[in-house]
Amino acid sequence: MQKKIIIIMSHKEGVGAEHPRTHIYIITPIILFIILILLDSVIFNFSTFLQKYIPFILRISICIFFFIWAVVFFILSHRAVFTEESKEKKLIKTGIYAYVRHPMYISMPLIFIAFILLTLSIISIIPLIIYILLLRSVMNFEEKELEKIFGQEYLNYKEKVLRWIPRLISAKFEE
Repeated sequence: MQKKIIIIMSHKEGVGAEHPRTHIYIITPIILFIILILLDSVIFNFSTFLQKYIPFILRISICIFFFIWAVVFFILSHRAVFTEESKEKKLIKTGIYAYVRHPMYISMPLIFIAFILLTLSIISIIPLIIYILLLRSVMNFEEKELEKIFGQEYLNYKEKVLRWIPRLISAKFEE
């Protein structure tokens, strides 16, 4: 008799509704990106001609820089959302969320950019663009849900914190 293991992803209550196709929207461009970047930079080299003009040490340094930022955004956003003990519906406006509205979602494009700059695979920009467009749809949906839940508080938050580009200084909010 085989036992089936079921993994249930739990989302913190009160955070807002998730776009119904979020996982498909996120995973599909990632798979396309991996396939394209491997085919282009390892096997065929059909759009990596810029590699001969930019030294590898520079490319790897920039790649590491973007990759580290992606990991920082990912870890800090997960800590803020999934380890906070509050059971009440509360808009998170502190920590990484005082700098950028969607740090979880921004981490993956940063990883795409890191590997594009490492390999200089021009064709691999296509899945990045697709990813950003799909992510924009997810963000629009989720932000409308957050507006329904938190109303003016979320609108005030949106005015102070950008969606894609992190602030240099933490946004301040009245409590």
